[in-house]
Amino acid sequence: PGREAAQRATEAADAMVLVTERALALEAETLYWSWARAELGLVVARQALALAEAHCEDARRLLDAGLGLASDVARAEAQVAAMQELVGTTSHARDAARDRMRVVMHVDRLPGEIGESLDEPDDEAGDLEAAVDLALAQRSELEAMDAQIAATEAQRTLEAAAMIPRLDVFGEALLANPNPRFVPQTERFDVTWAVGAQASWQLTDALSAGPSGLALESRISALREQRELVREGIRAEVVDAQRAILDARVARVSREAQVSAAQRTLELASNVYRSGRGTSLVVMDAQTLLVRARLDLLAARIDDRIAHARLRRATQR
Repeated sequence: PGREAAQRATEAADAMVLVTERALALEAETLYWSWARAELGLVVARQALALAEAHCEDARRLLDAGLGLASDVARAEAQVAAMQELVGTTSHARDAARDRMRVVMHVDRLPGEIGESLDEPDDEAGDLEAAVDLALAQRSELEAMDAQIAATEAQRTLEAAAMIPRLDVFGEALLANPNPRFVPQTERFDVTWAVGAQASWQLTDALSAGPSGLALESRISALREQRELVREGIRAEVVDAQRAILDARVARVSREAQVSAAQRTLELASNVYRSGRGTSLVVMDAQTLLVRARLDLLAARIDDRIAHARLRRATQR
């Protein structure tokens, strides 16, 4: 039992190492997608600045042609300033994310590209119950709990052995010249042998075995309860990851439609304004709508990737 207890304790420690490694892997992947969000957010901000600057030029040309208003130019310039601020704050967030990535990866510089396309969604979420069953079958946390329970049960068996008398059996043979067991001793080789058994019982060990056994029983019960809590937590983790995937998928479809509609709105508003029949406010509203829709779409795509990473961690795939 003592050897089994030590072996099970080692297995539990090894399983907990795997738990820590996978948790760190999820944290690293989440950090990667945060960096990707910052990089692509800067791209969206620069696109918004380019649109604002183009509209500002349109406003100035219409004013020079006598078809526009000075107030439209002022509004367009304010829009440009707002987009410059957006580029600046987004750039700062990108720099902070890059620095964090460099520290974690222990490199001096990061690649110029993200290296993965967000245009195509990740795999489908799949069946919930199948994912839960897979997680319960493969999670290292449950392996660690099972090993801890087995180690404690082995310790309990070892403690219970103190209540049982100990029986030692021994035997010996002696070939000697002279053999001390022969009387009188003579100058010759003689063989003697002996066998026996000894029963012993330690009163102090027996007295302490009872309380120690009760403590180990309580420990085993607590570990089993904790194991059930871990199972419930794993199921909740899988359910949350599945829900996050479904939410991100719905948001992605909706926001792709919003981006498409915002682009058409901006194109129509810009064409009307360039013909001298519209107002600058309509164009700027369309630009703001497009920027917001693009950022929201980016967030949905990143959330989809993070949710899939969480599901892979939850099912330990």
